[in-house]
Amino acid sequence: IAYKLSSGTCTLQLSVDGVAVGSTYSATSSLQSDNIATVIEVNGTVASKRIELIVTNNSSGQSLEVCIAAATVNV
Repeated sequence: IAYKLSSGTCTLQLSVDGVAVGSTYSATSSLQSDNIATVIEVNGTVASKRIELIVTNNSSGQSLEVCIAAATVNV
């Protein structure tokens, strides 16, 4: 996951269908890139899943940019 703001700060967390998952990340105006510490499994084979970004602790955060790299596995 990579993220940055044009100004300000905030905290980010991923969620799947409205349920927060994984770690939180502190965004600033510096580009940051982190490996997601634990695997977040999203199984959309039976029904679609909504992947969202929860933003909290916003302190004048402007123009948030986020990039999430994903891998798929068919078993």
